[in-house]
Amino acid sequence: MGFLYLACLAQIFVAKIENGIIGTDEIPMSSSNADSGNLFRYEGDKYIYNLSTDTLSPGTWQIKASLNDGRNYTVIILLQ
Repeated sequence: MGFLYLACLAQIFVAKIENGIIGTDEIPMSSSNADSGNLFRYEGDKYIYNLSTDTLSPGTWQIKASLNDGRNYTVIILLQ
């Protein structure tokens, strides 16, 4: 009997933070043709997304990785 491997799907979202309030999730632009929409790609043992900051205004942003099993991971960045 073989094993059925179901890959976890991971999506990326960004949201501007102003006055301590996290804005609406937006789908960011990728800097790579290897990415499809806002889906991370899986290579080897890593999930990868080439985030383009060209369209993001200076300031504080939340980056969220949302997995299809219901888990979310966030990080806050500052763009100057």
